Order: sequence, then C-alpha cells, then structure tokens
Amino acid sequence: MKRIRWITAVFFLNSLMQAQPVDSIFHRANELYRQGNYEKALEQYRQIPARGFHSSDLYFNMGNAYYKLNRIPWAIYYYEKALKLDPRNNDAKNNLQIARRGIQDRIQRLPESFTRRMIKKIYMLFSPDTWAWLAVISLLTGWVAFVVYLYSRKPAIKRLFFTLFLIFLSLLPVFWQMGYRANRELSETYAIVMVPKSTLYTEPNLSSEKTGIVHEGLKVQIIEPDGDWYKIKLPDGKIAWITANEIKKI
Repeated sequence: MKRIRWITAVFFLNSLMQAQPVDSIFHRANELYRQGNYEKALEQYRQIPARGFHSSDLYFNMGNAYYKLNRIPWAIYYYEKALKLDPRNNDAKNNLQIARRGIQDRIQRLPESFTRRMIKKIYMLFSPDTWAWLAVISLLTGWVAFVVYLYSRKPAIKRLFFTLFLIFLSLLPVFWQMGYRANRELSETYAIVMVPKSTLYTEPNLSSEKTGIVHEGLKVQIIEPDGDWYKIKLPDGKIAWITANEIKKI
C-alpha cells in the first residue's frame, strides 16, 4: 500500500489564517506515521478537519493509518471519504480494494450493463458544476455561431456557422444531462457499518421481523432516516432497516 501523500500549497494558504499552521500539523502527522506511531498520527490528522479543512489526500492518509492499526472499518470509511472528494484518487481506490479483503461480508453487487458503466464513467469525468459551465459555454458559442450565420454574406461561411450552431445546440442538452446524472450520483448518501455485527429489520423498530445480519466494513446506501433508524439498500439491492448508531455516513 502506498503510504502517505503530501499536501503543501493549500495547507500553506490555510496557515496564513490560523494561529497554528495547518500544514505543520499535517507534516507532523506524516512524520509520526513514518515512525510507525499511527495513533499519534491520527490525533494530529483529526485536528485538520476539525479546523474546517477537508481533502482527498488527507482522508487517504487517515485511511492508511487506520489500516496499519488493523481498524478496517475506519480505514474503509476514510478511503471512501477520499474518493467522495476525488473519485479519480487511484491510490485510494487501490487501498480500498485491499482493505475490503479484510471484511466478512461478500455481498455481490447488482450487475450493471456495459452501456451503463460506460455512461457513468463519462458523466463522472467532471463535477456537476463543470458540466453546467460546459452547457453555458455551448449555449453562448451556439448563439455566437447563429449570429455570424445571420449576418454573413458568404455562402460557405453561412454553411459553416450554421453547422456549428447545430452542433453546439445539440451539445447543450447532452452537457445538461451529464451534469444532472453526476449531481444525482454524488448526492446519494452512503455509510459504512461500524460495529462487528448488526441486525437488519423489516421496519424501524426492534420488535419487527429480523431480515438478516451484516458485519463491519460493509458499505450501504442510505435511503431515508426515521428517528434513530435508517432505511438502507445493500449492494445486492435488498432493502432493510438498521439502527443509526451502527453505521457512519461517508
């Protein structure tokens, strides 16, 4: 497993605004990690999000420290947080796969078609804001092309800019749809089971029928809350209820 990542520029900006520089905390935590003092490293790492700073690399390092302590659910949790902030963090992806080997549940995910997987890869290339900007740029560029088409007197120029107008007009709904799908994907709420064994129920009360058992480290999707309960979806699509204190939102 790749050990730690270093962050400099962003932490430097934070250090200008905080009495105790955030970057010095991060470097101290990394040094403690390299010395094998993972508990102390985590004490330092935890101070950073408490000060309002969050980054994929920070959570990646925290996941590594928890993994070294054999606290697999927490390692998975922080790798997932790293990927939520940066889905292209390949180090976090690789380490997450390694960490998942240490959990008990092997629930098969619902299969996705090749087309669906490819479309998902495309719309997750950019953030929803980026897709929105692409849609705006497409709209403005198409409008400019249409204006040039209207006022141009040369047939070749008119044909060229009318074609460009049609191209950018057709790209507008595509960019908008990609942004919508990316936003929907990122807005889904997931959680990690944090207790060694958790019982699932058919309704949000302990007197309802038990429908199964899950173990620590499993990632589930939160459908809706209900008091001290969460309605969740398992990787295989099964729906159940679980007590809120047994899972931790990513």
